[in-house]
Amino acid sequence: MDFIARRFGDRWDLQAIEVNLRQGGTTHPYLALSAISGGRLDPASGLYHAPSGQTLHYRATDNLTAPELRGLLPVDLVDIVAEAGLHFDPAQMRGSVFHLLGCLFEFGKLGMTCIGRSAAEAAAVFGATEAELLRAAQGLGR
Repeated sequence: MDFIARRFGDRWDLQAIEVNLRQGGTTHPYLALSAISGGRLDPASGLYHAPSGQTLHYRATDNLTAPELRGLLPVDLVDIVAEAGLHFDPAQMRGSVFHLLGCLFEFGKLGMTCIGRSAAEAAAVFGATEAELLRAAQGLGR
């Protein structure tokens, strides 16, 4: 549950504002993982498995923001990531997928889910994707 806490003199006022009923992480990255991998969560282990049985992990954000990204179009983003080999590859079950692209051009903000076959690989994909986006955007004079 998410709360807002406000203080009025000596008294605290607590208000519940949202109930999150999820198994872990946020809903969008989990749904992205499910949609592109075709896998499923194993309730006994808590691990997510591709149809092949390979364990999958993800690292995600809905708030990757940088001034250098302002002015990029979604097609630019896709080209940058594909040219760097960081797009999601279903044969390798690794790579990046994006959401919140409506905020990219004006605010330099986007969401991304980076998938790997281990937690370390997912984190590496995340770091490489962020670095490549910033490098490419600077190269475009953004």
